[in-house]
Amino acid sequence: MRTPLIDRRDFLKAAGAGFAAALGAAVFTAWSYVGIRHLVSTESAEQIVFWSSVAWVGLAVVPAIRVWTAPPPAIWPWLVLAGLAGTIGHLLWARALRLGRVSRSAPLSFLQLLLVS
Repeated sequence: MRTPLIDRRDFLKAAGAGFAAALGAAVFTAWSYVGIRHLVSTESAEQIVFWSSVAWVGLAVVPAIRVWTAPPPAIWPWLVLAGLAGTIGHLLWARALRLGRVSRSAPLSFLQLLLVS
């Protein structure tokens, strides 16, 4: 039996919490893709985005209520921009999944890496 060059446990320790969070995000995003793919067969993209947003706000209120402070006024335009961009992206993603397979659409999300770097 050969010893691996990099022990997985050492890798996870070195990567730390950021790696664990990114891995968790990837898993939950994949589940989201599958869920949206099933929903688009019966629901419109607009309904999916609306009800997803309602659910996210409801889920976010629980942990945020203890530590919430209003953001400074200078940040509000950025929050509005992020909300609009996220909503438009979610609408387009739901439409893409209605028109094509997840396996063909998901690799396009790697473009996010190029756009944000």
